[in-house]
Amino acid sequence: MLFFVRGKQEYLPLWQGFLAGKPIVAYDRDTIVDVFWITMRNFACLILLCLTFSGYAATQVNIYRSEVTLDQEQDESQARIQGMENVIIRATGEQDAVNNPVVKKALSQNRLYLSQISYGQKDDQKIVKMQFSAKQIRTLLTQAQLPFWPVKRATILVWYVEDQNFQRHIAWENVTNENVQQLKQLAEKRGLPLIVPVGDFDDITSIEASDIWGEFLQPIRDASERYHPDAILIIRAQSDTLNWKLYDQTPEKLLDISVPPMSGSLSGDDELAQLVNQLTQYYAKKNRVVVAGQSSHSMILNVKHLSRAIHFFKLEQALNQLSSVASVDVIRIQGDEVTFRVHLLTTQEAFEQELDSLNLIERQPKPDGEEAFDKQPVVSSQAEQPTSSEEAAVDGTLSDESFSDQPLSDQPLSEAHSPKDSMEKKSVNDVDSQATVNPPVETGQSSLQYQWRQRSVTEPSDDAPQAEDSRDTLSQSQIPQDTP
Repeated sequence: MLFFVRGKQEYLPLWQGFLAGKPIVAYDRDTIVDVFWITMRNFACLILLCLTFSGYAATQVNIYRSEVTLDQEQDESQARIQGMENVIIRATGEQDAVNNPVVKKALSQNRLYLSQISYGQKDDQKIVKMQFSAKQIRTLLTQAQLPFWPVKRATILVWYVEDQNFQRHIAWENVTNENVQQLKQLAEKRGLPLIVPVGDFDDITSIEASDIWGEFLQPIRDASERYHPDAILIIRAQSDTLNWKLYDQTPEKLLDISVPPMSGSLSGDDELAQLVNQLTQYYAKKNRVVVAGQSSHSMILNVKHLSRAIHFFKLEQALNQLSSVASVDVIRIQGDEVTFRVHLLTTQEAFEQELDSLNLIERQPKPDGEEAFDKQPVVSSQAEQPTSSEEAAVDGTLSDESFSDQPLSDQPLSEAHSPKDSMEKKSVNDVDSQATVNPPVETGQSSLQYQWRQRSVTEPSDDAPQAEDSRDTLSQSQIPQDTP
């Protein structure tokens, strides 16, 4: 109401008249001018209020863009791999993410993740500019079970002070400083937003090097407010030692002693790289999101005639080693038939080509001679649900009925996982739980029908069945009926 009062005259009724449709000519000129200026003043106050609340918004980092300089020993394919590695590191905040087995497979298929590529010149050297697909990278992180560091990240204001020959200087943005430039380049490579004070008249008159070196928070807070950072980093460089302190709070909360700062001391030739790595790990761990769920790019693989447990483990291991496969889930084991859900890194055609190259399985022929490929949605029926006879007993042993209903489990799984078995990957309880719990297969996924290729590969000597060993056959009469 105060904005509409000037002297003894109230302008609120005038606005009500405007809204009611009263013509403007009904008012005198001075009244109209006064109402106009009052309206503009209110509008300006509203804008300032909005800027106040939005001043500390996080910086949105383009983590999916990468530039790689080509040298004489590096070709374009290696540059694409390096560019994708840079994106993975920025997206996760972890340098070891590129060593993930799923990521290693995806690096060899880097073209599938590229959305744009161009070439340019920088310092008389050829560079490759790459833009990767955000959706594909997020899907890859999901398949690799890696955390994701969101693109909106905290902006850090850096107060860098150097002590040289007992003279201390503040590093400004408009004054070239090799250490600060290197710090910014390292931070940009890791996706960590850093800003440096520009060093204009306001900065020079509001703070001194001694204030930063002595960590006097009052002048640091006053000088930092104009930059609206989310955090403040104080660096004191002296000789070959780097002392740093991070206040992970806005300037207005800098005097709050209830929030202790992070601090550290570094030395060596790579001290700046160590500092950026520690800051990146801190913020990535603080804000990371572990993406749950499975990739939508998956399909169903149904394999029959897996009569022995060793066949199942060999096939599962072979599927996981395919370059087109991110991961493999076992969703049903029933009799000598196993249903896998395969999460793909490449196209379905590329996966089928690799699948046909396996010397373990072959496509299941149909009576009419057509290829055994069904693109209809797979729907589980009531007949496929587990029965009481398929339930496993406690402690990883199977009941007598389960032996008769599940040929894959006829051979005791403990034998298939003996210490001499090189494919030891799952515990008995893991396989039993997969064999007894048959979740419905999602609809809308393609299904491939395969079968075990008999006598196509030579079984290992420790896996070869003995002629007199009755435990490795599928005959019902040879299975012991009085299992304790």
